[in-house]
Amino acid sequence: MPTVAATMGANRILHGVAINHPVGWPQMQVEQEKAARYRLVRRAIEMLRCTVAAGTIWEQEEK
Repeated sequence: MPTVAATMGANRILHGVAINHPVGWPQMQVEQEKAARYRLVRRAIEMLRCTVAAGTIWEQEEK
């Protein structure tokens, strides 16, 4: 998805899971998926606190 986001001019890009599941992991158990989504959203909020150059790409945190 970073290619689409960069093309659209996004200045903060966080890699998601897949284009059809940007913040979900259908293969995980419900509680594991909730925890993973929480980490992903927390990472996105951290990104908003930073001053960045155009097109800065972050990876998801490790579990």
